[in-house]
Amino acid sequence: MIYRVLSKERMYQAEELWDYCFEKKTEPFFQYYFEQYCGKDNMVIGGFGKVGEEEKLRTMLHVNPYMLHLRGQEMLVPYLVGIATAPEARGQHLLRPLLETAFEVLRSQGFPFVTLMPISAGIYLPYEFAYCYYRHEYKMPLAKLQIPAIGDDLSVERLDLVSLLQSVTEEKAQPCNPLADIYASVTAAWNGVPQRTAFQWRKLLSVVTQENVLCAVVYRAGAAVGYMLYSLTDYAGCCGEEPSAAICRRTQKRSAGVLLAGGALG
Repeated sequence: MIYRVLSKERMYQAEELWDYCFEKKTEPFFQYYFEQYCGKDNMVIGGFGKVGEEEKLRTMLHVNPYMLHLRGQEMLVPYLVGIATAPEARGQHLLRPLLETAFEVLRSQGFPFVTLMPISAGIYLPYEFAYCYYRHEYKMPLAKLQIPAIGDDLSVERLDLVSLLQSVTEEKAQPCNPLADIYASVTAAWNGVPQRTAFQWRKLLSVVTQENVLCAVVYRAGAAVGYMLYSLTDYAGCCGEEPSAAICRRTQKRSAGVLLAGGALG
């Protein structure tokens, strides 16, 4: 098995493996991710095995950079996603050399640790990952949801995300984005929260607008003070931004353990 960073010419194999393990090629996120982001603003590391004369991608991970606010300073942190193994290669213990290759590459680039949000933490704890965030999940029937009375100084309005995406895509130094102002204000005191640049907002809005996500903004005396991104189905509603659970691992060989506590990754 040969492990290396995927070239542009090999990216189609990453698309095929992602299509098998995660979103399908017809889904909005897949189309955005591989057409506009993957291979341009991130790095994909994979393990290749020989099939006749051809090298076939057997396992992969994607390294997506995020600027986090950590203990009063901003730090660029690799976020691992898309960790997957082809069905015919499973059970061959390919994860350890894949992660070791990624850590070696990231160490050479000066990164002290990485983060990821696992489907099961038990998969990664043996590789010196440790919890740094916890996520609380609440489920309840809508009938049990207590809706407080809204004061005269509060109002709730629907925000057109398509129009907002158009405004932040235009070449403006300071596009009007009430969500960005709220996000920056609310998360200013949090530790471990990603800093959302104009690029990150365009990335988020490009996906949610294709997935028919809705947005409600709360105003107090005319000033935007809160928002919610949510989606509706025939049987349920789902609200929230992005998950807030993650685990991290130091890339330095000599150290491991809990690096951050609290905050949110999203």
